Amino acid sequence: MKYLLLSIALLCLACSDNISSPEEYQEVCEDKELGFHEVQYDPYYDQYYEEWLTKACTSKRVGEPCKSYNLAYKITINECHMELVK
Repeated sequence: MKYLLLSIALLCLACSDNISSPEEYQEVCEDKELGFHEVQYDPYYDQYYEEWLTKACTSKRVGEPCKSYNLAYKITINECHMELVK
């Protein structure tokens, strides 16, 4: 009896459409705005920290470091990821 139930279960599994059709993925790219909080505290976006510092500077003299920053400033990046096509 146990083998009969196992055989039926395997037959149903083998006939399922989900197993026979491979999943397809496509790359989706979107613009994303990053502010101070993302570039400072999120390790995934820390590579954009220097760019944000340069562009958010509001007061700088030639040859000197920036004296003040616009903390509301955001830079825009294009971020891509893979999504399942249905």
